[in-house]
Amino acid sequence: MDPVTRFAVLASCVVVASFPLTASAQAADQDQHQRELVSSTVATAEAVLDAWLAGTVPAHYAKRTVSTMGKNLTDLIAKQQAFSSHPADSSSGTQQAFQRIGAALDRAQQAIRAADRPAAARSLEEVRSAVAPADKGAASQP
Repeated sequence: MDPVTRFAVLASCVVVASFPLTASAQAADQDQHQRELVSSTVATAEAVLDAWLAGTVPAHYAKRTVSTMGKNLTDLIAKQQAFSSHPADSSSGTQQAFQRIGAALDRAQQAIRAADRPAAARSLEEVRSAVAPADKGAASQP
Protein backbone atom coordinates (compact mmCIF):
# COMPACT_ATOMS: atom_id res chain seq x y z
CA MET A 1 0.00 0.00 0.00
CA ASP A 2 1.41 3.37 -0.92
CA PRO A 3 1.97 5.99 1.82
CA VAL A 4 -0.93 8.22 0.74
CA THR A 5 -3.43 5.37 0.79
CA ARG A 6 -2.07 4.13 4.11
CA PHE A 7 -2.46 7.64 5.56
CA ALA A 8 -6.05 7.90 4.23
CA VAL A 9 -7.01 4.56 5.78
CA LEU A 10 -5.37 5.45 9.08
CA ALA A 11 -7.06 8.88 9.15
CA SER A 12 -10.44 7.26 8.47
CA CYS A 13 -9.93 4.84 11.35
CA VAL A 14 -9.05 7.68 13.73
CA VAL A 15 -12.14 9.66 12.74
CA VAL A 16 -14.46 6.66 13.10
CA ALA A 17 -12.89 5.71 16.44
CA SER A 18 -13.44 9.22 17.81
CA PHE A 19 -17.23 9.16 17.27
CA PRO A 20 -18.03 7.16 20.45
CA LEU A 21 -15.83 9.48 22.50
CA THR A 22 -17.64 12.53 21.14
CA ALA A 23 -21.05 10.97 21.79
CA SER A 24 -20.01 10.07 25.34
CA ALA A 25 -18.80 13.60 26.03
CA GLN A 26 -22.03 15.04 24.65
CA ALA A 27 -24.10 12.72 26.86
CA ALA A 28 -22.11 13.80 29.92
CA ASP A 29 -22.59 17.45 28.99
CA GLN A 30 -26.33 16.82 28.55
CA ASP A 31 -26.51 15.14 31.99
CA GLN A 32 -24.70 18.07 33.59
CA HIS A 33 -26.96 20.58 31.83
CA GLN A 34 -30.10 18.73 33.00
CA ARG A 35 -28.81 18.67 36.60
CA GLU A 36 -28.14 22.42 36.43
CA LEU A 37 -31.66 23.06 35.13
CA VAL A 38 -33.14 20.96 37.94
CA SER A 39 -31.07 22.87 40.49
CA SER A 40 -32.15 26.23 39.07
CA THR A 41 -35.81 25.18 39.00
CA VAL A 42 -35.73 24.08 42.63
CA ALA A 43 -33.89 27.25 43.70
CA THR A 44 -36.56 29.38 42.01
CA ALA A 45 -39.34 27.52 43.83
CA GLU A 46 -37.50 27.88 47.14
CA ALA A 47 -37.01 31.63 46.64
CA VAL A 48 -40.67 32.19 45.78
CA LEU A 49 -41.83 30.15 48.77
CA ASP A 50 -39.51 32.12 51.03
CA ALA A 51 -40.86 35.36 49.60
CA TRP A 52 -44.49 34.29 50.00
CA LEU A 53 -43.88 33.20 53.58
CA ALA A 54 -42.30 36.60 54.25
CA GLY A 55 -45.32 38.31 52.68
CA THR A 56 -43.33 39.99 49.92
CA VAL A 57 -45.06 38.37 46.94
CA PRO A 58 -48.79 37.82 46.38
CA ALA A 59 -50.32 34.36 46.67
CA HIS A 60 -51.36 34.18 43.02
CA TYR A 61 -47.77 34.80 41.90
CA ALA A 62 -46.34 32.28 44.37
CA LYS A 63 -48.92 29.64 43.48
CA ARG A 64 -48.38 30.05 39.73
CA THR A 65 -44.59 30.06 40.04
CA VAL A 66 -44.47 27.00 42.32
CA SER A 67 -46.86 25.20 39.97
CA THR A 68 -44.73 26.05 36.95
CA MET A 69 -41.53 25.01 38.72
CA GLY A 70 -43.16 21.69 39.73
CA LYS A 71 -44.16 21.02 36.12
CA ASN A 72 -40.71 22.02 34.89
CA LEU A 73 -39.13 19.70 37.45
CA THR A 74 -41.29 16.80 36.29
CA ASP A 75 -40.34 17.47 32.65
CA LEU A 76 -36.65 17.80 33.47
CA ILE A 77 -36.61 14.58 35.47
CA ALA A 78 -38.28 12.73 32.59
CA LYS A 79 -35.72 14.13 30.15
CA GLN A 80 -32.85 13.29 32.47
CA GLN A 81 -34.06 9.70 32.78
CA ALA A 82 -34.50 9.41 29.01
CA PHE A 83 -31.09 10.80 28.10
CA SER A 84 -28.98 9.84 31.09
CA SER A 85 -25.62 8.24 30.45
CA HIS A 86 -26.09 6.58 33.85
CA PRO A 87 -28.96 4.05 33.41
CA ALA A 88 -29.03 3.31 37.14
CA ASP A 89 -29.95 6.94 37.84
CA SER A 90 -33.67 6.27 37.34
CA SER A 91 -33.73 4.21 40.54
CA SER A 92 -31.03 6.11 42.39
CA GLY A 93 -31.29 8.24 45.50
CA THR A 94 -31.01 11.31 43.27
CA GLN A 95 -34.17 10.43 41.35
CA GLN A 96 -35.98 9.61 44.59
CA ALA A 97 -34.93 12.98 46.00
CA PHE A 98 -36.22 14.72 42.86
CA GLN A 99 -39.54 12.92 43.26
CA ARG A 100 -39.76 14.02 46.91
CA ILE A 101 -39.04 17.60 45.84
CA GLY A 102 -41.82 17.41 43.26
CA ALA A 103 -44.30 16.08 45.83
CA ALA A 104 -43.29 18.79 48.31
CA LEU A 105 -43.82 21.46 45.65
CA ASP A 106 -47.31 20.06 45.00
CA ARG A 107 -48.08 20.33 48.72
CA ALA A 108 -46.65 23.86 48.80
CA GLN A 109 -48.93 24.89 45.96
CA GLN A 110 -51.94 23.47 47.83
CA ALA A 111 -50.84 25.28 50.99
CA ILE A 112 -50.56 28.59 49.14
CA ARG A 113 -54.00 28.07 47.60
CA ALA A 114 -55.38 27.49 51.13
CA ALA A 115 -53.34 30.40 52.57
CA ASP A 116 -51.82 27.91 55.00
CA ARG A 117 -48.41 29.40 55.78
CA PRO A 118 -47.38 26.71 58.30
CA ALA A 119 -48.07 23.98 55.72
CA ALA A 120 -46.14 25.95 53.07
CA ALA A 121 -43.23 26.32 55.50
CA ARG A 122 -43.25 22.54 56.13
CA SER A 123 -43.26 21.93 52.37
CA LEU A 124 -40.33 24.30 51.95
CA GLU A 125 -38.41 22.39 54.61
CA GLU A 126 -39.23 19.13 52.79
CA VAL A 127 -37.84 20.61 49.59
CA ARG A 128 -34.68 21.72 51.36
CA SER A 129 -34.17 18.37 53.08
CA ALA A 130 -34.60 16.55 49.76
CA VAL A 131 -32.21 18.89 47.94
CA ALA A 132 -29.18 17.81 50.00
CA PRO A 133 -29.34 14.13 48.93
CA ALA A 134 -30.01 15.17 45.32
CA ASP A 135 -26.98 17.46 45.33
CA LYS A 136 -24.87 14.75 46.97
CA GLY A 137 -25.93 12.20 44.35
CA ALA A 138 -25.28 14.58 41.47
CA ALA A 139 -21.84 15.47 42.84
CA SER A 140 -20.84 11.80 42.93
CA GLN A 141 -21.56 11.32 39.22
CA PRO A 142 -18.75 11.89 36.72
